[in-house]
Amino acid sequence: DAGLHQSDVFFHVRDDGRLTMVGELTDEHEWAPYHDNTTELWLAPEELRAGFDMNAMEEVVRDMEAYSQDWSYVTAVRAFLRSADVSQQCASAELLQELKECWLQQPICTTVVIAFWQRYIAKVALRSAAPTSAADVSAQLLQWMPLKADRALPCDLLGAMATSGFRRLRRAPGTTVPLGLPYL
Repeated sequence: DAGLHQSDVFFHVRDDGRLTMVGELTDEHEWAPYHDNTTELWLAPEELRAGFDMNAMEEVVRDMEAYSQDWSYVTAVRAFLRSADVSQQCASAELLQELKECWLQQPICTTVVIAFWQRYIAKVALRSAAPTSAADVSAQLLQWMPLKADRALPCDLLGAMATSGFRRLRRAPGTTVPLGLPYL
């Protein structure tokens, strides 16, 4: 399948605390097993979780599906050659436009996470009761996900998430078993 892929993924919490993706159920209802796929769970900051807007999330996913493209080697090369970090830039309408343009480029693995959160934050900000300018929206993106989606390496994404208050869970939700990976 081309573009953004959605599936039902199944996880297992192992005795040693590692969370493992064990497989997925495809759109054709076929089981596709994964092998040796240890996974991390990250918790969004309380400010983003409070009053989480499921309707906005669903709209963001539909928007991402509408602009879905295949994975790109060109984007991967861009990630190695150009910085994704925008945390030192000033909030502005121009920055917001630049970040939006990055959402529409051919993706790499990190693009989906960055574009999702930036789109969600922007959508919720623009729906707020208080008047919101493009500069205000870009300020929120700088606070929570200060990266260009079309060029962030995994280390860029993990660093930005940790700096912005996302945290890797030490235990799988609803368990007392510690997750086996080191905390970032």
